[in-house]
Amino acid sequence: LRSLVVSSRPCMPHGWRPFPLLAAATVAATVATTSAAIPSAVPWNGGIGAEEKAATFGLEELCDGGFLASSWTRRPALLRPGSGGRAASGGEGLPFTLSDLARVLGSTDAKELQSVGGASPDHRTSATSPQPTKRAGARPAAYFENATLIVNKVEERVPRLARWVHRLAQAYGLVFQVNLYVTPPGSQAFAVHTDHQDIFAVQILGRKSWRIWDPDLAELPDNVRKRLFPLPVQSHQQWNLNDMEGLTLEDFPEPTMHARLEPGDLLHVPRGFLHLVSTADNTDAGSVHLTVGAVSPRYTYSFLGYFLATQPGIKESLASAGWSPRDYQAAQGKVVNDRDRGREFRRLVPLGWAQRSYALHPDLQNNGTSTGEAIGCALAESEFSGMQDEVLSTLMALFSRTLETAPAGLTWPLVLPDAALAAAGAKLAAHAADLGERL
Repeated sequence: LRSLVVSSRPCMPHGWRPFPLLAAATVAATVATTSAAIPSAVPWNGGIGAEEKAATFGLEELCDGGFLASSWTRRPALLRPGSGGRAASGGEGLPFTLSDLARVLGSTDAKELQSVGGASPDHRTSATSPQPTKRAGARPAAYFENATLIVNKVEERVPRLARWVHRLAQAYGLVFQVNLYVTPPGSQAFAVHTDHQDIFAVQILGRKSWRIWDPDLAELPDNVRKRLFPLPVQSHQQWNLNDMEGLTLEDFPEPTMHARLEPGDLLHVPRGFLHLVSTADNTDAGSVHLTVGAVSPRYTYSFLGYFLATQPGIKESLASAGWSPRDYQAAQGKVVNDRDRGREFRRLVPLGWAQRSYALHPDLQNNGTSTGEAIGCALAESEFSGMQDEVLSTLMALFSRTLETAPAGLTWPLVLPDAALAAAGAKLAAHAADLGERL
């Protein structure tokens, strides 16, 4: 084992098939020993209070009013909980540790472990991935073949991480899933791409470079801009440079943000923003990071509109237009999935609005439905009032546009009763809570 980790880029003997736990420990030890910052940043065992610190990691910054107002779902933001980009008290406050890494890789079934990517001969970042297809059935030793190891839903395997994700879900009223990425030095997994989830990246070990392009601000090539889908909510609406030919990284402008993440850093990347992630800048150290993705499509105005269409007072209006709630929902789907005209309806409902709406209407709390604990990012009454106006105006626009195609058309002033709006908000909150419990 020592002989495998003394060099910065160890090579696995051809055909070697180590036991899974040995290979996992080798990967973990190699990532640690090839980065001088690791021993002081993340110890093998947390100190007193480490579990509580891990459960609240970054929540103060993520609930900050400035971040929520200016960055969340709008633009990328780099947050550095603790001083100097490190978790407090020597790093024990991170929600995932080196020992967690060894346990996860050692206990993950080969069918659940994926690998992707590699490195170009000169270890430069490229626009496309050298190996763009995920390969299931990977083994931890693939790390030494320049492949990034991926474990999905890793929060189901690590109790301390599960507690942190639960706190984050309470704070945002959303459902989150966590994927683990273990990348060797001088390597890259995916090509330039977009995601259909709003994500947080948490750097655990080593360093990683993130290049991010704002689709509204960056001077992107015309053939790229034409193919991008703003605010994607489904996987087929994502964009990946591997699906295009003839483009190189030199065809892209300077990124809107170029962030180099250190252990304890937390980066927010909104849906639909192009990004490229690699360790090409550090050929002497590997990287371990978590991608924490919000199940964003389940909390959009589109979903709220589906629930609203089934409420008393709304169903009657739809019937006078010649539609049942199901007819309306089908037509709304076409409006929302229109690349440009449906963009505003693919936005997330303001954080906390559904939970506060539910809490303010005890008469709607029946049948044992629960939204979990109160939202952690507290809302002032003035904030809720402003949210109410925004939600109402957006839903009015959504219903009006959808009803343009109804058999009888929209021939009356559209009214969305407060009781129906509150009931739809309660259903949206309950849906998020129930989905979180199932996951």
